[in-house]
Amino acid sequence: MNNIYDWKKIGKRILEERKKLGYKSLDAFAKDMNVSRQTLAKWEHGDEVTCPQLKDLLRMCHIFECELGYLLCELEYTYKTRQATNVQKVTGLSEAAIQNLEIANQNQGSPARQALIDTANESVRSFEIARISKIPFINALLENVELWEELASSAFEYRKYKSMIGEVHAIKQIDSPKFFSSIKREDAKSALEKLLDTICSDNSKEVQ
Repeated sequence: MNNIYDWKKIGKRILEERKKLGYKSLDAFAKDMNVSRQTLAKWEHGDEVTCPQLKDLLRMCHIFECELGYLLCELEYTYKTRQATNVQKVTGLSEAAIQNLEIANQNQGSPARQALIDTANESVRSFEIARISKIPFINALLENVELWEELASSAFEYRKYKSMIGEVHAIKQIDSPKFFSSIKREDAKSALEKLLDTICSDNSKEVQ
């Protein structure tokens, strides 16, 4: 095993993941791993002689919420799980975005939440509907990509004209882009409203 994996890289990953979880010192993490501080320090330094055993690696995977391949820096892994890695390769989404999608999908159709929606007052009902309707909302957004492109284009044009205002005033041109900036802003607002109207209309079919 020592000849297959780069323990320097693995040690660096252990260090990075430990710090991400808020373990500022070796002592606290070493305690949770049931090893000495010196042993953990050697792991993070990439000491091949004192490399972690399988049970230690699996324990860290549990703490870091990752798969073994990720912890061992296997090339197939860019994110903590193979599934997230595969989704990222196809979509380009960030790991946080993928995790949020997974959570949103898990929360759909919860009987307890649906019961709350059926019995709650209007403000609570709206909040709960929003919590369980993330996936239909995202689906509607992606299915109406041409409207999203229109919004992005309008927003870019607005920003471009807005950034030109100072430059044009400096050379005292008569036709200030401030007027065009306000038009582009309205175009962007209109595109946003159109996108939201379409998404909300599609979404309402999914969640009643």
